Amino acid sequence: VFLSLFIIQILLGFSIENTLITSLVISVIPYFIYQAVVAKMEEEKEENFIRFATDLADLLRTGLTLPIALNHLEKSDYGSLNPLIRTLSARIDWGIGTIEAFNRFAEESNNKTISLIIKNIINIYTSGGSLAESLEASVKAIKDIRKLKKQRESMLYENVLHSYIVFLFFLATSVVLIVFLLPFLDLSLPGETKKVDSNEIINNLYIMSVIQA
Repeated sequence: VFLSLFIIQILLGFSIENTLITSLVISVIPYFIYQAVVAKMEEEKEENFIRFATDLADLLRTGLTLPIALNHLEKSDYGSLNPLIRTLSARIDWGIGTIEAFNRFAEESNNKTISLIIKNIINIYTSGGSLAESLEASVKAIKDIRKLKKQRESMLYENVLHSYIVFLFFLATSVVLIVFLLPFLDLSLPGETKKVDSNEIINNLYIMSVIQA
C-alpha cells in the first residue's frame, strides 16, 4: 500500500514530503483496523468465557458432576468458545485430570484474560476450594477489574472528545486560511514581486494537520 500510494503521488506531481507522510499514514490504517477487529473478537471471547464459567459454577452448585455439567453446557451457545468447550468436555469424559484439561483449554483459547482466569481457578482449586467456588471467585475478580476499566474509560472519554474538538477546530482554521487568506496574499501590484509562497504555507499546514491528528 505504501509503495503504491508513493508512486501514484509522485507521478501526480506531489511534493516528496507530503507524499511520504500521506503514504505512511494511509498505509498503517489497515493495520489499525485489523487490530481493532482482533480486539473486538478477543473481548467477545472473554465475555463468552465469563458466561460459561458462571453457568458452570451454577450447575456444579446444584450437585451435578463436572462431566455432566460440561455435557449440558456444550449444547449452549458461547460463540467462538463452542469448539473449545466441546473439547474440554470430551477430555473430562476420557478421564483426563481437571487441572490438565483446563490448562489445555487456556492454551487453546490463546487469550491472556482467559488464561489468567483459569490460572486463578486452578490456584484456588488446588489450595482446597471447590471448583464451583474457584469459578465464582475468579469470575467476580475479573468482573471487578472490567468494571474499573469501564470507569477509567468513561473518565478519559471527555479528554478524548476535547482532543477531537481541538483537531477539528485546527482543520477548520487551516481551511479558512487557505481559502480566504492566501488568495489575498498572492495578489501583488504591477511591478512587484510576490513575497508569499502559498504552496509552502499549504504544505506546512498539511504537515501540521497530520501531526495534530
